[in-house]
Amino acid sequence: MDFRTCIERCVDIVESPEKVSPELELSRIIAHHGKTPLLFHNVNGTRVCANLYADRAFVAQCLSTTPDDLLPLISKAIREPISPRIVNNAPFLKNEISPGDLGKIPIPFFYPGDGGPYLTASVFSVGAVGTGNISYHRVMVTGSTTGTVRLVERDLHRRYRAAVEAGKELQVAIAIGVPPEVAIAGAISVAPDVEEYKIANSISSITGNGDIELYEMENGCAVPAGSEYVLLGRLTAELGDEGPFVDITGTRDHVRQQPVLKVERIYHRDEPVFHAILPGGYEHFLLMGMPREARIYDVVQNEGIDVRNVLLTPGGCSWLHGAVSIEKRNEDDGMTAGKLALAAHTSMKHVFVVDDDIDIFTYRELEWAMATRFQADRDMKIITNQRGSSLDPSSSDGTTAKAIFDATMPLSGRGKFQKVEL
Repeated sequence: MDFRTCIERCVDIVESPEKVSPELELSRIIAHHGKTPLLFHNVNGTRVCANLYADRAFVAQCLSTTPDDLLPLISKAIREPISPRIVNNAPFLKNEISPGDLGKIPIPFFYPGDGGPYLTASVFSVGAVGTGNISYHRVMVTGSTTGTVRLVERDLHRRYRAAVEAGKELQVAIAIGVPPEVAIAGAISVAPDVEEYKIANSISSITGNGDIELYEMENGCAVPAGSEYVLLGRLTAELGDEGPFVDITGTRDHVRQQPVLKVERIYHRDEPVFHAILPGGYEHFLLMGMPREARIYDVVQNEGIDVRNVLLTPGGCSWLHGAVSIEKRNEDDGMTAGKLALAAHTSMKHVFVVDDDIDIFTYRELEWAMATRFQADRDMKIITNQRGSSLDPSSSDGTTAKAIFDATMPLSGRGKFQKVEL
């Protein structure tokens, strides 16, 4: 199911026919609506969709599964990748902007004080099918054909450095408006030899939705055939200012020197729909957090603990706080699960472990478990001087203290801890 089909099947989407400016007005409306999917019909004369992947129930629907089965599905797809299908045509090839003019795309200026307009739903593809990589990277627009790209030190950064050291530029394709399987897989961090498109195709195949279709661009990079927009360009050895930018924590990330992107061509479907992800919004939370939830689920489950669900909580920016629900079988399962969860997602600094009768998606139940099943001098473990997240403004250059809160019931005498039901 491609991005456009997901929009068509979203019965809860709110449509706006009014003219909306991409500069600050669009982002204010997205923020006001929280998780509600939105389709704007006139943002500089172009359609824009936001919050489509903000609610896990709808994402599960798009993937033909249930919310409870999302993490096991993603976990299985990571373990059992399947090669996607290559096709010889794609709808976006019908419309070409050459040379690439970013001014013809309704790129939002999200927050006052941002360094510029930003592409935030930009899935970068590099390399041929079978040896390629896809990943999200924000792009700050600096000119009609240029931008600066935030590269964290993962696979794309390694490929970029290798190209620069060889005196070359790195050819890239940027897809915007991608299928939900690709939207999720693009946020997964796996070993460099694992291609994320194979994970996306496995998700689609497991749920009976068929193969993900890819089209190989003239620069050797593959993109989803159903993409709304595709930008072709190159990452140069030139560096430029990137930022300020409001990141997932809702706080401002600082200015860095980052690679300059030069856009050569832009392709798009007929009547394209631009995808705008509000920084620090619920769609940002879900797409960035859920792949890490699957990683935590897998690591804890593989150690023999019966995991029922995992959540990186929105109140913790879907990055810094997590909750793990388990069926406790050994007295130390709660603390062990907490240690494993912190190891699986090193950016997390506080993890809450609860029994499987607690709905971790309901803050009141999490707090109730802490109030009635937790004693700080017995059930909390503090670990100092740990690697954390550079996005946490309270950390010291990414070094932080972490804590495990074991709010599980003891195995004996459980009766006094259980809720009385009417």
